[in-house]
Amino acid sequence: MLIAVTLIATLSIAAYRDASLLFVGLGEAFYVYINILFVVLPFIALMSFFNSFTRSSRLVVIVTLLFFSIVPLIIGFIEYKLGINTYFSYILPGGHLSDIINQKDLLMSTYVIPVMQMCGYLLLGNIVMKRSSL
Repeated sequence: MLIAVTLIATLSIAAYRDASLLFVGLGEAFYVYINILFVVLPFIALMSFFNSFTRSSRLVVIVTLLFFSIVPLIIGFIEYKLGINTYFSYILPGGHLSDIINQKDLLMSTYVIPVMQMCGYLLLGNIVMKRSSL
């Protein structure tokens, strides 16, 4: 919702500056909205996963910060010791951003990784919540 409001505000400012930019901006705003949505969804799912086993929202933020601090170090260490690139970097949300950034068309193949990350985190959160309710 906040992403859509921001895009509408940006379009209104562009239309105020030059009315011909409104129709060009509508098409671009659609692509920006889809890209931002697919970038943000894995982060939201990760926060939901952490929220399934923590007690407060402050603790979720702390666990997330620790996750983004420690897990890349562990992945880098494993890749350094093995000498090859592993697929462990797909655990982290946002690892696919370089594929999405300079994309001109809406290619569904670039959105497979974020959707899989989102489904994985939500599935793990579901498992944790089912086990904690027993």
